Amino acid sequence: MQAYDVYKEGLNLLSLGDLQAAFSKVQTAASAVAIPPEYIDKANEIRADISAINEISDIVSMSGKIPPAMLADAKGKLERIRMKYGEIEQIRRLRTRLDLMIPAMIQNLLDNTQRLKQEAADAPTATIAKQKSLPPAKILTFCASLKPTMRKALTLKTKLAAWKLKSTQI
Repeated sequence: MQAYDVYKEGLNLLSLGDLQAAFSKVQTAASAVAIPPEYIDKANEIRADISAINEISDIVSMSGKIPPAMLADAKGKLERIRMKYGEIEQIRRLRTRLDLMIPAMIQNLLDNTQRLKQEAADAPTATIAKQKSLPPAKILTFCASLKPTMRKALTLKTKLAAWKLKSTQI
């Protein structure tokens, strides 16, 4: 019965947002009795979430240029963890840091899109123009997935779609 009490105490700590202490309690309960697999499964689940939080923390602490896909992946993981545990302090801090990083990265991607769009407009043939217009469309779709309300990205995407339509009619 002691293992059950320790397990319940761990779940209580989990609901309060103290993942490390919760993991410790659940792991202790799992070590004490090997019969209930739910203890072991819960310990593994918490361990995986703590690991994901640490990975996200490493990403937002990186200096230099962070690959956009890595930032998008971190945002998705953090959102899943936030949905699971709510607005605990550690998640809130990481989300704030990500929210500060994403607009600068999106602006850089939009600048690249503008450059590629200009290269496509200046292309000597319609085939080359069509090839040059593919990466901007992918970049804009990616930007919209990071920050779907970005009016600038959506406007640029609309212009790019109209331009692509016009270039295929040549």
